[in-house]
Amino acid sequence: MKVRQVSCVAAGACALGTLWLALSQSPAIYAQTHTALHDGTQAGALVKVVREATERFRDVKVAEAEGYALAFGCVSGGDYGAMGLHFINMDLVKDPALDPYHPEIVIYEPLSNGRLKLIGADFIVDAAAWNTNNPMVAPEIMGQLLHFFEAPNRFRLDRNTSGNALFGQGVHTCLGQHLARLEMQIFFEELLSRLVSVEIAGRPQRSASIFIGGPKSLPIRFKMN
Repeated sequence: MKVRQVSCVAAGACALGTLWLALSQSPAIYAQTHTALHDGTQAGALVKVVREATERFRDVKVAEAEGYALAFGCVSGGDYGAMGLHFINMDLVKDPALDPYHPEIVIYEPLSNGRLKLIGADFIVDAAAWNTNNPMVAPEIMGQLLHFFEAPNRFRLDRNTSGNALFGQGVHTCLGQHLARLEMQIFFEELLSRLVSVEIAGRPQRSASIFIGGPKSLPIRFKMN
């Protein structure tokens, strides 16, 4: 098992966003990040503590009995997402404290045999509550600083993602990202220069997944030069 960051994808329907839409309490949170857990002995100590603290949660029924409930999964395709199934303990989320022995979220991977495999844990805290109770003190877990996420329940194209390991940095770096960006730039330049008009040409079909909403298909009619 490894401790992973609370993550968010471009679609905007993800761990932080869905959770804080449900709470509707704070515009910002602090979250433990992935890259910090790969540096130094303090990070190794944190991983060891979390592994020991969540060992009993290998059986998802134990986690459910202790207040964790399935809320969502970050979806990249199909019925299950690359980031797994997130079981959240709302009492811990609402508690403005950070405890390595009590992660706010535990994450499972669905296996082909129908069982769930424990693969991670997430730590988050309401930024306003933390700052009120701990003025001038940065949130940390065993020496690992948390990252600040402003308005995690909003999809923003102009969001500053510097330092966030999720967006192509650290262990998540994609070696082909520069070629991919260039290809997309050329594609849209050529498309938009020839596109005359576009309109909806049929009824959209929406995804039936319990994890993420949105169109599954959207027929369109377009005219090109």
